[in-house]
Amino acid sequence: MKVSSPSLAQGRVIARLVASTMLACALAACGGREQQQEERAKRARQMRDVSRMLDAMEADKPARMPTAPSAAPAMPPAGETPPDNDASHSLLATLAIGVAGGLAMPALVMFAWRRRKRRAMPVCEPPSIAVCFAEPPADAQPPAPVQPTWIYRSSSFETMGVPMKPEPVDLLVPAMNARVPALAQSLRSRLAEVEKLSGPSRLFAMRDLLSEVAGHPDADAPAVVDARIDAQLAWATWVRGDAAATRLAEAERLCERLGASGPGADARALRRKGEICLRRAQLVKASIALPELDRAQALFDAAHARAADAETALLVARTALQRARLLPPDEAADACAHALMHAFLAEQDAACRIDALACRLDIQLVYETLSDHAGQDGVAASLGRSLEASGPLAPAARVALAEAHLRDGAPAKAAALCESIWRDGDADDRVLALWRNACRHWTGTEEHDERLMKSLRRLAIARSTL
Repeated sequence: MKVSSPSLAQGRVIARLVASTMLACALAACGGREQQQEERAKRARQMRDVSRMLDAMEADKPARMPTAPSAAPAMPPAGETPPDNDASHSLLATLAIGVAGGLAMPALVMFAWRRRKRRAMPVCEPPSIAVCFAEPPADAQPPAPVQPTWIYRSSSFETMGVPMKPEPVDLLVPAMNARVPALAQSLRSRLAEVEKLSGPSRLFAMRDLLSEVAGHPDADAPAVVDARIDAQLAWATWVRGDAAATRLAEAERLCERLGASGPGADARALRRKGEICLRRAQLVKASIALPELDRAQALFDAAHARAADAETALLVARTALQRARLLPPDEAADACAHALMHAFLAEQDAACRIDALACRLDIQLVYETLSDHAGQDGVAASLGRSLEASGPLAPAARVALAEAHLRDGAPAKAAALCESIWRDGDADDRVLALWRNACRHWTGTEEHDERLMKSLRRLAIARSTL
């Protein structure tokens, strides 16, 4: 049998402690006795020297002096030593040894008893992990599945089972259907990157982009054709004259292809054609833009009749508003009514609410300029307050709000709105004209101060850089 090493080390430590204690007691007893003997011998020598000195002094005294009886020697003669108390020291040493032995004996007895007990107990070997890596026998049976112990019980609160029939799913979808949305999104993303360029580099990048997309196998898909129309319209805004007309003609050809792509794409194609007509009306003078606006109005009305949505209704309202600015007063009132009806329809959609509210304000301002419908300033002021409370506004909405402030006699607010539009990079001739009128009205009031001077300086910078 083996004895654990910690127990053996513990026993050795106890034995060494006991032996050290006994040795210290013995050394203390012996060392004390020798020291005391040396001390007594030293005192005896000192007393002997003192006695000799006294004897010499008495011998030098005259004889007439009576001799005093000699006193008893304070110390014994040199040859004699006082009685020794070695018996007391021996007793103390014996007692110390006995106490140390008494303290060490129980420890030795306990150590011997534990050692004997451990020898009698068998030492267990540590478990082996070899069984975990052993291969199971070939005829071993798999363990039986454990059956659940719970039991389902029906309740009066449970719902009735609903029979469901899964619809078949066609897993063999052509890969082209997954590529088309990705291609259209990539085209619009790259178009946004091209718009950040300027000059010839932007035109060359647009030409390369459209050439690359035109050679793609999915170039005639409806989503891709719609994205290509956006690219052609953007290209038309960067050029003038015949180049712009060529881009618009190419966009109209793509609209024809979009309308022929399916039964549900005709409304989208009509809407895109109307946008092309609006772009043509912007390229010509206002006096000859009315035919293109009439054509755009007819296309938007047809698209809204096929698929009524908020965005198409808003396009109808804005086109009718542009026509109302160019038509005679009698026809302009009808155009305003047509625009107001579709603006109300677009306002029902939360995504188009702010734009529709701004369009209503524009319509009201045009409607109040007609001779037979003046004196409705309260409607425009109410729409302006509602528009201001709607949050951040688009440039078109800020233009309408600036016109409303100018009519209400707040030219400072109108000039501030025009300046914000210029700072955002969306200013045009209409915004600059409105800004100039606001500054002229601001000069005629008593509120002109340093803010007016700053606004005039920024207006001059805007007119020189536009």
